Amino acid sequence: MNKADSGLPAGPHAEVDIREVIREQFAAGHGVLQLQPGMTDATLLMLIKLAVSGSKGKAFTVIPPREPTTGTGNISGSNSADREVPNGF
Repeated sequence: MNKADSGLPAGPHAEVDIREVIREQFAAGHGVLQLQPGMTDATLLMLIKLAVSGSKGKAFTVIPPREPTTGTGNISGSNSADREVPNGF
C-alpha cells in the first residue's frame, strides 16, 4: 500500500489535526484524560462528558491530578544523608 492509498497526508511536513488524532484514540479505546490540580468542577464535568461521548462506549483512562509535593530538599542531587524522610519511614 502506498501513501496515497493509506489515507495519510502526503509529503514530509504534512499537517496533523490533533483533535482528529485525539478523537481516533478515544474511539479506539485508547483515550487518556489527565486531570490537573485546580480544575473546577465545571471543567472536570465538561471533560468527562466529552471523553464519554468521544469514546463511543469504549473505555478510557483517567489520570488523577498529581499531589502537590512538599519539602525543601532536592533529592536528585543530594546524597542519602541529606534527604528528608517523612516520620514513620
